[in-house]
Amino acid sequence: MAPALAKLVAKALPLAARGLLTGYTTTALIPFYEDTTGSGVDWSTNVHVTVRMGSTTGHSYRPIVDTGTQGMVFSAPEMDYDFNTPCEDQGTPGWQFLSSSNLLYEGCWVPRDFYFNVGDPVNPVVKASVPILAMMYKSECPTFDIASTTGHCPNASVPRIANATGTRMMGVGWGRQYDGLPQGTPDKNPLRNIVSIGTQSMDPATAYSAGYVLDSHGLRVGLTDANTAGISWYALEAHASIAGEFREARACIAVDGATPCVPGHAVVDTGIGQSYLRMPAGTALRFVSGHSGRLVDTSAVRVDFGAPGSTAVATESFTLGSPGSPNVNPDYVSAVFRDPALTYINTGRHAYRAFVTAFDGQNGRYGFRSV
Repeated sequence: MAPALAKLVAKALPLAARGLLTGYTTTALIPFYEDTTGSGVDWSTNVHVTVRMGSTTGHSYRPIVDTGTQGMVFSAPEMDYDFNTPCEDQGTPGWQFLSSSNLLYEGCWVPRDFYFNVGDPVNPVVKASVPILAMMYKSECPTFDIASTTGHCPNASVPRIANATGTRMMGVGWGRQYDGLPQGTPDKNPLRNIVSIGTQSMDPATAYSAGYVLDSHGLRVGLTDANTAGISWYALEAHASIAGEFREARACIAVDGATPCVPGHAVVDTGIGQSYLRMPAGTALRFVSGHSGRLVDTSAVRVDFGAPGSTAVATESFTLGSPGSPNVNPDYVSAVFRDPALTYINTGRHAYRAFVTAFDGQNGRYGFRSV
């Protein structure tokens, strides 16, 4: 069997794209809680960060870092949410739906300040200010309409658990509104709404470029020439109706060596170990008998990241059942057929064993660097 392969293909930036970070120097690492030795995480499980809510002396939480969603979701009973005051007097009613797990979170978007690195002897305190979804109801709803404007499960018989505990999620992705997260907009993303780093305010900030680098040590907010050295960038598509937002990363996807690859979009998702794939009807896919939609071992998947018609800035490829080194294989690949316009892959977290990624929210770029 062919070993798994993950490589970076160098691509020179156009002259117009060079120097976009020149002069920007403000940056800080928000370390992953699991990186206890400083050697980095191995991406075998979810990763978390430590954050305090409300003030530097507020309650401490460890939410999952999720690049597959945008927005913070915490169980309302476990945070400083006022159940005696109507949601409309505190914020805005809302919801988030996770298509990978069919989980529907309903609650109230309430504005809060968040503080990272409190008590950290090395990294400066980072403050962000965003609305957070105080989750009051949780349900598993496979029939949820991702175009819903109400945020309710259409199946009234599905148990709707009130005041569920244990949910702490920090979504730092982008472009996920079409997939059950219409309220997951840039104003909800803590990494896109940094207020200060240490004693320096980001408003106005001449030395801060909004964005972050994600590596095995954590989230490096504030892009600089130094922390993006070696990153190969490509442009993201501007969202049609949300100012400052972008579509998911562009990619070209092939299964079992099919040519040409099929243009679509991709998410390199820290929040899941499996992979999800949508390919046009008629694509030759091999499924496990008795496991609807799951690709068989020996299935080969290739993802070329980059703009259509251009040389890929990075390539992830793997053959299920053949781990290779680094092992970028997802736990499994769940695949369905969709309209060609919806071609898409969620790679799962294992891709980070091969790549460092960078999101430039100020200039609308996404980039990769080999580990």
